[in-house]
Amino acid sequence: MDPTAGAKTCGASLWDFSEGGLGMDAPRHFEPGQEIRIQARLSGSVFSMHLDARARVAYCRRSESRTYRVGVAFLEHSLRRVDS
Repeated sequence: MDPTAGAKTCGASLWDFSEGGLGMDAPRHFEPGQEIRIQARLSGSVFSMHLDARARVAYCRRSESRTYRVGVAFLEHSLRRVDS
């Protein structure tokens, strides 16, 4: 299954990140079990990283702020340092 087939893009806010996955607030619903591709720039005070990942949606819950709280587990991912 190609996770980018018929791909839609959306911006999301990261709220949790670990080696195994991440949590984000997204403006749309994702189906649990759905495979997605994530491309993001993670910015820090010292340096930034570019994340490229294939992931599976673990859960998706509607939040009070009219967004969705989404948890994903990485199937594969790479991080590359981005110098400012």
